[in-house]
Amino acid sequence: SSGINAEYGAVTALLGVSAYLFPGQVVRLRSVLLYTLGHILFNFVKTSKQPELLGNGRLRQVLEECSSVLTKTYYPTPWCVGPHLQSIVRVFMQAIPRIRLEREYVPTPDGGQFAI
Repeated sequence: SSGINAEYGAVTALLGVSAYLFPGQVVRLRSVLLYTLGHILFNFVKTSKQPELLGNGRLRQVLEECSSVLTKTYYPTPWCVGPHLQSIVRVFMQAIPRIRLEREYVPTPDGGQFAI
């Protein structure tokens, strides 16, 4: 609860600074800032939770015993809210390993060849 109050305090401070820096566009800028920060805060609060395993049985028991990540609360990145944006950003931030490939041709008894 105190974390949420601190976030709203930060939003209020940002809106006050925006009113000082951009007096002619206060209403538009305040609306955009308020919507953006409210959206980030809402998604952060809504999606911050512990993973839930469904079902019973041996597989669930093994997962609970072996995976410590299932006992921790998940917190999304505050700058990349929502699953759709996270999926798009992941494509651009993915590390692509540099693998040197070589092709080798192997002749076959019938006069053909195949590549490995």
